Amino acid sequence: MPNACRRGLVRATHVEIKAMKTFSPKIRKWLKRSAITLVCGGLFLMGGLFSLSNYATPLQRQDIEKPLYTVGDENYSKALDAGKNVVKFGRMIGGIYPGGLAFQTPEAAHQHLQSIGKEEVWGVYVLSGDYDRDSKTFSGQRHTTVSLMVIDRIVQDGQSAASSLRR
Repeated sequence: MPNACRRGLVRATHVEIKAMKTFSPKIRKWLKRSAITLVCGGLFLMGGLFSLSNYATPLQRQDIEKPLYTVGDENYSKALDAGKNVVKFGRMIGGIYPGGLAFQTPEAAHQHLQSIGKEEVWGVYVLSGDYDRDSKTFSGQRHTTVSLMVIDRIVQDGQSAASSLRR
């Protein structure tokens, strides 16, 4: 190869190498990881928004075989007394929220409140779901798997607050 060609090749190669050096290997690696992180984050966010849309409309079963009970603070009673809808949310995707606490009997829910020292300020409520179909055990505790309506407060004798008022 003539000398002039070699110099041209060297100059062209030198320019390419100089352009490639604008991003060091560390920066290129960081950019690649950032792009992957952004794509994964976007997909996770879209999945989260989709899962949240499933919680917007709570399930109201008509064919309940085993009633499902939960615990809640005094705001549940206030909202129910005011005629407002109260929703107990189910498990969120990825386990961000395991779902509301679920109990098979009002007595089990009262016992739980006593064990955590909240029986004076919290109450037991019946939900619009079925214990077997709408709750599962996560980390040793039963939780709701779908969003459900809070129907009524249960008073100490196992009766709903509404039915005890009717007597």
